[in-house]
Amino acid sequence: MAVVLRCSCTLQNIARFIPQYTHEVLIPIRSYAVKGLGKIGGKIGVKGSGGPKKKIDLPVEGDVKKLIMNCSGLNYMKEGPEVKLKEDHEYPEWLWKLNTERPTASLEGLDEDSDIYWYRVRKYAKAQQRAEMKRFKRFIK
Repeated sequence: MAVVLRCSCTLQNIARFIPQYTHEVLIPIRSYAVKGLGKIGGKIGVKGSGGPKKKIDLPVEGDVKKLIMNCSGLNYMKEGPEVKLKEDHEYPEWLWKLNTERPTASLEGLDEDSDIYWYRVRKYAKAQQRAEMKRFKRFIK
């Protein structure tokens, strides 16, 4: 932000035939926030105003009958009943055939010519390099 001031200078020493020479001067002005206007009462940084927020404890369903009959927490609407669980034969067959096991992280079962193999090699090398840098950082200090 700059403020424009009009300055009138008399140049009698340079030229007597020019009575006045007017020019603009730009003066930079910093406009930081004024202390004491931030909060109600004019106090900024009141003791106890900062810090971590309190953890919100969500209600946990403890009734066994409700847990067996309903899927608690699945209903994303604030109002309304919980979603009722159905019998196994009422769900589609493909649901029970889904693969829920995690893939193995070892490189032994993969072919060396595959892209997945080299992707994992790079991933493990980066992880190892980060671990070494973390260990080395302790000795620098």
